[in-house]
Amino acid sequence: MTDQIETIPTSLLFEGKPIAIVTFEDGGVPYFALDDLCDAIGWSKEVAAAKVQSYLFPAHGKRIAQEATEDGIVNVTVLSPVGVFYLADLIDAPKGQRLTAWAKREARKLCPNASESDPAMFLTLSPGRRRPPRPMRYSGWLAEWLVLKATTNALGAHNPGRELQELALERAWEARAEQLKAAREAKGEVA
Repeated sequence: MTDQIETIPTSLLFEGKPIAIVTFEDGGVPYFALDDLCDAIGWSKEVAAAKVQSYLFPAHGKRIAQEATEDGIVNVTVLSPVGVFYLADLIDAPKGQRLTAWAKREARKLCPNASESDPAMFLTLSPGRRRPPRPMRYSGWLAEWLVLKATTNALGAHNPGRELQELALERAWEARAEQLKAAREAKGEVA
């Protein structure tokens, strides 16, 4: 299912590279074009698309928008500011720190009255009460994550050590699956 864009797509510049943004009728949160984010930071579009489709990626971090091109209407994956944070964490958190901080700053400028309960703009617990991954120091999200951690500790959130173990196991299984797929492809087997 695709969302209808309320505003005409515009571009912002991240370190001199254009990144298309769109907003939707349900709140004005800016969403950033996935392909443009990848071009700006040098990530593989195929790897990023796979990460966005992964079960580790939150549903509120991504949407599908429609774009008019010379070839007609095409679907475009766009990420919320929180989605940009999760993508950077899944691909390369140290390299993605500048991008996540930029996305957060730009989103707050464009949507200054966003509700603090909006999971597209602010870090929140997952449905299983798991905290988001710990942000890097210069990602722009660390202070918000620390407040969320303090709040959830007071409310009796899951044991952080156990959460880290579960997340590490999930990522290990995902990495192993990717290794097996690459090995099958190298042997010429159909995946």
